[in-house]
Amino acid sequence: MSITMILNILTENRIMLIEAILGNILICIAVYTLFGKRKYVWFFPAACGVRYIFYNIGLLSIWNAMYGTQNWYKITMSTCASITAVGLVIFTAFLWKEPLAKVLTGVFAIECINDGILYQAMRMKLSLLQECLVVILIFSIIYIIVRPIIKKYRTYTIKHEVICLTIVFTYFIGGWMSNFLYNTSASLRQKPMYLLATSLCIGGGCALILAFVIHTRNIFRKKKELEQNKKQMENYYREIQQEIKELGDFKASVEGALGDLADLSSNLSQKEKKEQVKTYLDSLKTRYQSLNQLFFCEDYLVDGILTDFAAFCKQQEIEADILFQNYHRGNIQIEDIVDILLKFIKYAKIAGKVQLHVAAVKNQLIFSMKLTEKNMGKTAIYISKRLFKKYIKKYDGEIQLEKNNEEVSVIMGLKRI
Repeated sequence: MSITMILNILTENRIMLIEAILGNILICIAVYTLFGKRKYVWFFPAACGVRYIFYNIGLLSIWNAMYGTQNWYKITMSTCASITAVGLVIFTAFLWKEPLAKVLTGVFAIECINDGILYQAMRMKLSLLQECLVVILIFSIIYIIVRPIIKKYRTYTIKHEVICLTIVFTYFIGGWMSNFLYNTSASLRQKPMYLLATSLCIGGGCALILAFVIHTRNIFRKKKELEQNKKQMENYYREIQQEIKELGDFKASVEGALGDLADLSSNLSQKEKKEQVKTYLDSLKTRYQSLNQLFFCEDYLVDGILTDFAAFCKQQEIEADILFQNYHRGNIQIEDIVDILLKFIKYAKIAGKVQLHVAAVKNQLIFSMKLTEKNMGKTAIYISKRLFKKYIKKYDGEIQLEKNNEEVSVIMGLKRI
C-alpha cells in the first residue's frame, strides 16, 4: 500500500481520528487530576499516544480498509482493543506504585464518562468543530463540579479490591466476548448472543461468589488477628496495673528510706555516710530493676505488642535489643504498623538474638531488624520482600534484605509525611 493510499484512508477517517485525539486528551487530564503529580507522570499520556497510533490509526483505519470484511480482522480488532486498554492500566499502576484495583477502577470510570459525553455529542449530528466544542464544554462543566471530589481519590483506599477487580474484569471480558460474537458471520449471531448472555450471568455470578468467599476468608483472618491483639492488650493492661501498684509501693519505700537516711546521717562520720548512701543506691537499683518496666512508645497497641514480645524473649532467653525512642509514625496507619511488627516478631521468635529498632528520620519511618540464628541448619531464617510489598507501594517506601552467615538484617523505610 502506497503512502498516497494511506493518506487517503486517514483523510476518510479524519472525524474518527480527531474524536479519538480529543478523547485521549480529556482522559489524560482527568487521570492526572485523579492521581496527581508523581514519578513517571509522563507514562500515561505517552502510552495513550502509542495506543492511538497502533489501534486507531493502524487497526481501525488502515487495516480496516484492507481487511475490514474478514472475520479474523474483526476478532483481532476487538481483542487488541481490550488487551491494550487493560495492559496500559496495569503498566501505569506498576510504575506509579498504586494498587491495580484503584487505578483500574479510576480509569474505567473516567473512560465511561468520557465515552458517554462523546457518543451523546455524536448523536447530535453536528459539524466536527461544533461537536468538539460541545464535548469540551460539557467535560469542562463536569470537571469543575467534581474536581474537588476527584482529588480525594488520591488518598482513598479501596477496601474490597478482590470484588472490585472481579467486577471490572468481568465487564472487560463481557465486552470482548460480545465483540467476538457480534463480528462473526450473520447466521451465527442470534444463538451465540443468547449463549453469551447466559454464560455471562453464570460466569459473572460464579466470579462474584468466588470473590465473596475470598473476601470473607480475609475478614475472618483479620478478626482472628484482632482477637489475638485483644488478648495481648488485656495481658498488657494487667501488667501495667501491677506495675503501677509496685511503683506506688516503691515510692512509699523510697520516701521512708530517705527519711531514715536523713536521720542516720546526722550522727555518722563522712566515710560512714558514703557507705550508707552507696548501700541505699544499690538497694534502689535492685528494686527498680525488679519492676521490669517496659514502656516503648506512646502507641498503646504497638507498646502492648512489644511488651508481650519482650516478655517472650525473657522467657525463652532470647537476647533482645528493642528501641522505639524516636518513634513517630505520622500518616502511617496504626493497623499497618501493627501488621509489620507482627511479621517481624514472627521471625524474631525463632532467632537467638534480636535487634529491633524503629525511628523517624526526616519524612521516613525506618524499621531496622537484625536477627542472629540459633542453629544454622535447623532454624534458618528466610524473609521475603513480598511480605512487605503492600506497604512499600502504599507508602512509597524501600526495603533492603541482607543475609550474612547466621545473621539476617532487614531495613525498610516508609514515607510517613
